[in-house]
Amino acid sequence: MKDLENFRASNGNVTLDAAVLSSDDRQRVRLWKEGKEDSPLDSKSPHWMTIRMVGNDGEPSKDFPLRNGVFEMQLPKVFFVGNSKSIAVNGVDFS
Repeated sequence: MKDLENFRASNGNVTLDAAVLSSDDRQRVRLWKEGKEDSPLDSKSPHWMTIRMVGNDGEPSKDFPLRNGVFEMQLPKVFFVGNSKSIAVNGVDFS
């Protein structure tokens, strides 16, 4: 996948969304919580999710858009606080 149109993870208490677009030789990452896309999260938020582009070789990719690789998401620790019974994950790409 070269771009990530939408990623969503929910633990029943918190829902996190992300989108990754690659254009003009740079990557734009947008993160938001509880469906509030007009209120993006920043890296200081406890709900911030680290997103990396990884090539087929398992190494970080610098290709824009991403070619022959995957997006790796690291859910924040706060997402696992409490005793959620399950986590639902959905994703949509542009390919």
